Amino acid sequence: MFKCNAQFAVTPAQMFVVLQDIPHTIDWNPTIIMYKILHQFNAEVELNICTAASAAGGLISSRDFINLRTCAQARTKIPTETRDSVYIIGGTGVVADNWPHSPTPVQSGVVRGWNGLGGYLVEPVKGRESESICLVHWVINADLKGWLPRSLIDGAMCTAMTDWCNNLRAYLRDKKYPDNQKWSIKNGEIVLTPPAAGTATATATAAKK
Repeated sequence: MFKCNAQFAVTPAQMFVVLQDIPHTIDWNPTIIMYKILHQFNAEVELNICTAASAAGGLISSRDFINLRTCAQARTKIPTETRDSVYIIGGTGVVADNWPHSPTPVQSGVVRGWNGLGGYLVEPVKGRESESICLVHWVINADLKGWLPRSLIDGAMCTAMTDWCNNLRAYLRDKKYPDNQKWSIKNGEIVLTPPAAGTATATATAAKK
């Protein structure tokens, strides 16, 4: 299991909008080369397949993962105070090789990996709730499958998480919010309207747990 903690100069609600829009992460995250929603159960729950690029200079070949994912805003003491809100994007691997709506056979040259429970938790920075800053906790609990040395996996995962933070920082700095996910806040809830301007910076540490 790996955990990454990073601060970004956007509000928790703004970060939630970007992170929950996984299909558009390919715009800023080069480690994701394909993402497909297999079934949308409701506004918060979906079944998807995600293909990751090869890593460690090609020593780790491309992997794909089938996941059940949910996104939600956690309740707070003051629900209307959006800057105090906590957001959760979580998921787990599922077996769906014979999913009737969209079969998911293993692709040629790709290894089918497995994701345990993991995801993102986005919260305000304690004592700085009035500022446009948030703290993101990211947990990866993945089994890449195959005969891979532990040291190779550890190095590749820590590098990937650090690169993820740097790429997201650049994406937010350039204000390239997805066109179909423009947002504003009304009564503590996200409303799809033109986005406010903002910049972002990030620092991150990735550590094996």
